[in-house]
Amino acid sequence: MKPQTPPSELSLALKPLMPVFKLAIGFSTVISLLMLSPTVYMKEVYDRLVNSQSAMTLAMLTVMVIAAYAMMELLEKIRSSILRSASMDLDLAL
Repeated sequence: MKPQTPPSELSLALKPLMPVFKLAIGFSTVISLLMLSPTVYMKEVYDRLVNSQSAMTLAMLTVMVIAAYAMMELLEKIRSSILRSASMDLDLAL
């Protein structure tokens, strides 16, 4: 039977940061889904708006895509600040 080895210093330093990493993964998932908004926008424009020629629908779709870009940028800033503080905590722990 192999003797139990103690956990490494790195794994001990990373263990308290796991909730932060899970939160960052959640933010990354939402950001990745928001990156699909230009594709959906162009699909809607060429699928529906070319035929209907509705300026109001075009305006609303454009506002929604701009809001998606703004949300994506906000989530990116939050995620980067969370990961920056986690990296500083990891540096202090090591």
